[in-house]
Amino acid sequence: MIRIKDKLYRIPIEIYCSLLGLVFILLIFSVQNVNPLNLNWALNGGGDNFQHYIGWRFYRDASWTRYLFFMQNLNYPVGSSVIVTDSNPLFSFFFKLLRDFLPNAFQFNGIWIASCYALSGYFSGLIGKNLLLNKWQTILLAGFVLFNPVVIQRVAIHDTLAGHWLILAGIYLITQKEQYRAPLWWGLLILLTMLIHIYFLPMILFLLGLQLILQFNGSLRKALIPLVVAGIVITGGYFLIGYQFIEPSGGSYGELSMNLNAFINPDGSSSLIADRPTLPLQYEGFNYFGLGLILLTIAGIALGIPLLSKRSLLVVLYSLLFLGFAVSNVVVWDRTVLARIPLSEKLTDMLSTFRSSGRFGWPFFYLTLVFSIKKISDFARKSNIKTRLVLNILLIILFCVQLIDLAPCFTNYSQRFRSAKNEAPVLSTSAWTALFDKVSHVVVTDGDAKLTDAFMLMAADHQLTFSGADDARKIKPIFGGELIPVEELIQIDALKPDTLYILLNEKAIALAEEKVPDMISELDGIKRILIE
Repeated sequence: MIRIKDKLYRIPIEIYCSLLGLVFILLIFSVQNVNPLNLNWALNGGGDNFQHYIGWRFYRDASWTRYLFFMQNLNYPVGSSVIVTDSNPLFSFFFKLLRDFLPNAFQFNGIWIASCYALSGYFSGLIGKNLLLNKWQTILLAGFVLFNPVVIQRVAIHDTLAGHWLILAGIYLITQKEQYRAPLWWGLLILLTMLIHIYFLPMILFLLGLQLILQFNGSLRKALIPLVVAGIVITGGYFLIGYQFIEPSGGSYGELSMNLNAFINPDGSSSLIADRPTLPLQYEGFNYFGLGLILLTIAGIALGIPLLSKRSLLVVLYSLLFLGFAVSNVVVWDRTVLARIPLSEKLTDMLSTFRSSGRFGWPFFYLTLVFSIKKISDFARKSNIKTRLVLNILLIILFCVQLIDLAPCFTNYSQRFRSAKNEAPVLSTSAWTALFDKVSHVVVTDGDAKLTDAFMLMAADHQLTFSGADDARKIKPIFGGELIPVEELIQIDALKPDTLYILLNEKAIALAEEKVPDMISELDGIKRILIE
């Protein structure tokens, strides 16, 4: 018995924190949703999760080409990419390598989500060790990290962006004392970021800059090495992964920004704090800290202000500049526009690459948490036993406040994860299957989104090409071809053989009835043209 206890005691704290993260997400998200053979949440969970799954499905069946992360069978014939379907290029590529061994019904969304929480716990444990926190303080640090309401929101609406462990990995590198191999680790982290979701890249670069400020010792050469490595990796990743083939987004910077009230605005996530108003599109700027962390931050600042140095002030200024990127040039408190900073059209288009700028507030949850716990821990270490006990009790109380404050948030999401239902339109599956078996291509007009998704999934099941895609952005026509609207094809008598045309809008139906009335038939109330 004693030996077992000794072995358990010797297990690294980061392993305990990792298991804590895994247990937490399995309780909230449910084991059945993590099961890769269960497609229910991926198909019916809502948000962008169907887009991520369907992108993976078409990519899985697509032939390998020199454009490793691209496919022509979705958004045919122009093509698409797991980059623009946000289908986690890293996981999509890995599982495509194993496609011959995978069952037809397979999703990795749940595996990814569980991995994210396990890795977030793991890096929290490593950070705690680097900060010389005791085991209980490290577990509390991990608990605050795992109870971040932003991540569970992302699980519900955009699972790829649940990868906040990337941010924590960056903070871990900042807290490392041994920096000899740091440039290589930063390079690997940047590459992983580009292979998962490009929105994490500015955050990782912000953290890299933060490390350079904190650890700059006058050696310009040592400061330049990680920047050169980062530049090489970004340039190489840009071309190897294929970001140069993504069409730019124009003129939308500031639409999905962060409200100045974001850190204290629960937006329905709190049992203790009232919601504050925001502009309609600022949901991407959701960054609520939780009451426990808000109070912890106040305590950390109170203990840290007397110790501020010139370097600390530089860190604060640098952080505020990055936070300004999240706020954007339209500065808003509640629903009051405080300032609207004019930008040139060229600069606006460039910044619109990251139009959902409100997401860039995410690192500050973790930075303020780490800073505050570190300050309290340092103060406790220098204090007498009684003060140390009081401060440790304070940390536990604030963690309990965080838990009580966010309990409704996690309860509501847990119910949502378990209640996802198939709301797809009822179709005569066998009859549509008979039609799909006769063709190689499916073309759908603009129209009902749920019907489009249903036919997209059916096309994927039959390994057919599909004319549309719910992409975040479009790709350049690297495969050749041109995506011509069905209405135009009917008008110029250019309907192609081996293709099923599904008409979901009145304009296309009216035009078909005028130009090719003998070719139209109907199934489930849906007009279609079949060219065998």
